[in-house]
Amino acid sequence: MKKRKLLKNFVCVLLIAVFGFSVYKVYTISKTLREVDLIYQRIQEEYIVMGSDGSIDSAESIENNDSNDNAEGTAFRIRWQELLETNPDVLAWIYIPGTHINYPVLQGKTSDEYLRRDLYRNYLIAGSIFVDSHNAKPFEDYNTVIYGHNMQNETMFSELRDYTKKDFAQAHQKVLIYRPDGTCLTYTIISFHKVHEADDEIYNTDVLDRTAFLNRLREQNQLQSVIDEENIASIITLSTCTNGNQEERYVLHAALFKN
Repeated sequence: MKKRKLLKNFVCVLLIAVFGFSVYKVYTISKTLREVDLIYQRIQEEYIVMGSDGSIDSAESIENNDSNDNAEGTAFRIRWQELLETNPDVLAWIYIPGTHINYPVLQGKTSDEYLRRDLYRNYLIAGSIFVDSHNAKPFEDYNTVIYGHNMQNETMFSELRDYTKKDFAQAHQKVLIYRPDGTCLTYTIISFHKVHEADDEIYNTDVLDRTAFLNRLREQNQLQSVIDEENIASIITLSTCTNGNQEERYVLHAALFKN
């Protein structure tokens, strides 16, 4: 009886300890995600000029503007001078209208530099949105590869997973790339699929055979889109983890069409 009572007490203590640890882990994760939210909210408030209606953008008017001309006259403007003074590694600002994807884009000397660092170079679990360090001329190379984490609170590139849903994909077809020279490049999404993290063809930043590259985009494309090689000037490849298989990635491809 005494041994049984001791065992019962031990099990109770163990369960309380497990419960306590679980609560602590949930609290820690929630705290970390709130920190990410606050930091990027601060960045947006500090470097985006508010629109006349008090919003940071006019998603409908921007998405319906198919030109690649200077878009700094719209409700969406960026304080480039202040942003570049904060960190000269900023190359652009990425925005997908109707989503939370609304971030500065950086490029480090290596592709690990901003994996866990924010705009201010401080450690942050969510890191930054960043361009592959092997891209010699980002947004001029035929394939510019951009990475972002798949966070649990819909920050960074987590919403790429929503392109598995037909309605979401149809409603969010544009990717806007704002650049420090005041121009805005309007890309149209053409392909979405999963790849292995070591897929050298999809992550190739020096594409020589454009036909072969686009054929890969067509092979497992989950979107009903036509990929017309003759009208494509360049591609951006957005990549994030699936949070399932550790070696698997979601990749979203968007094309800049020739004028």
